[in-house]
Amino acid sequence: MKKRSLVVLVLVPLVLGFPDASPACSFGPDLFELSGRAELIALIRIEAIDGSPKPPEVEWDEDADHFEEDAVVLRVLETWKGPSMSEVRMQVYSVGADYKVGDVMLVFLQQGPSPRDVWEPSAEVLASLPPDVRENFEKGLTRERRHAAWAVGRWFSAGSVSDTVAFPREQDVAAIKDLVLAAARMQSGGTVDPQDRRDWFVTAAERRITRNEGLTQLRWELAPPTIPPFEANMEESEAEAEPDAEEPEDEDAVESASEPLTKDQLSRLAAGFASEPAVDASDASMLRLLASYPDLEVDRTAASVVEAGLRLRPIPEWVTEIVELTLARYGDVFADRLGRDDVDKEGRPIYTGEGENTLPTIWEVARRELGIPSVLPAQAPARPTSDRYDQAPD
Repeated sequence: MKKRSLVVLVLVPLVLGFPDASPACSFGPDLFELSGRAELIALIRIEAIDGSPKPPEVEWDEDADHFEEDAVVLRVLETWKGPSMSEVRMQVYSVGADYKVGDVMLVFLQQGPSPRDVWEPSAEVLASLPPDVRENFEKGLTRERRHAAWAVGRWFSAGSVSDTVAFPREQDVAAIKDLVLAAARMQSGGTVDPQDRRDWFVTAAERRITRNEGLTQLRWELAPPTIPPFEANMEESEAEAEPDAEEPEDEDAVESASEPLTKDQLSRLAAGFASEPAVDASDASMLRLLASYPDLEVDRTAASVVEAGLRLRPIPEWVTEIVELTLARYGDVFADRLGRDDVDKEGRPIYTGEGENTLPTIWEVARRELGIPSVLPAQAPARPTSDRYDQAPD
């Protein structure tokens, strides 16, 4: 193993040792893994915020620990996993604007590590590091030990989920709960059947509220991203430096390829998309998954998403892809339409208000030529809000 690789492995435990204090995240959430890892999953109402004042003019003390000094007091409404408590204090580094008293929130928590959980390197590992790296590493390790001693018995965020899941609407709670409990049960035995796991992500993608939780993983499995050129060059360089490294066999690549979605799974995704279009970029992801699945309701819904997207100002970039994917379902090629004269079958110019060859004009011409039925614009979901719950905790 190269020395630079060893340094990375040594530093990783220190980076991963501190709990994630962020309440929610708008990208690439992994609700499945988080449901299995969290020690406490609960629907809560924020009762109080205990925040220490941090005047902006105070200089940053590099020698201080800066552990999570703030806390959010949570009133437990429903416990989905873990110990039953009426109230819990969640440690956060900074309260910020994410927490508001009265908001209802779904939290995934874990208790802080104990000192015995701190990774301790061997003397051989330490001796192999350059002196400057070893000094910084030992400082970090000492701080990690102090953090572990301080964190015992305290609760921290176990990870982030999308805002729509973190602050669910009352009508969406049941669906989210079913998904979370199913993921937790599936992982409780330690070994997860790949087919069951795949089906869980399909179920998540069926509902608009959790669609991104499913689509993110399904897209990764079915169409994994290519390695960027920079990383590819690094791998080639390392392979040249290690002539004895074994080359992967073609058979392994075939065996590791993901199984396609079943007809039943595609049918469920189609029904979910038709009943609850999102009117955002996730609709393009859904249409890519359904590209080879013929369904009249999917065709109609795709057209309604186009109509909705073209009414947004400015028109988002994802609308262009929706138009392309929708036309493809009718056997048409969007790229071939670029630069055409925008006229109908009788040769009369068609203009929809934003100039020749603009997206609305191209769509209108294609819709008339292909016989795409005129449909009402899909209704975009309301922005997520925090509903108030009046029931007592279980």
